[in-house]
Amino acid sequence: MCAEPVAPVLIPKELTNGKDAWIDYASIVQSPALPDTVRVLIGTGEKYNVIGVVSGPFDSWSAVNQQAAEVANNWYDRSDG
Repeated sequence: MCAEPVAPVLIPKELTNGKDAWIDYASIVQSPALPDTVRVLIGTGEKYNVIGVVSGPFDSWSAVNQQAAEVANNWYDRSDG
């Protein structure tokens, strides 16, 4: 069974130096469980580009956001975004 991703969730801007970046993950994850893998996204509205994938296991949503923010920050640093 292939699950659709949840709607993108904004990574806290304090982790991304004020820049916009999102995560999404398979919709089969039941709250409060943590996903095994999240995609890191850049974009707006209906248009998002996947810039990386972060795999767990994660011990908290804070860890998910921190690792995803590192991917986003590296992407912004490389692309002058």
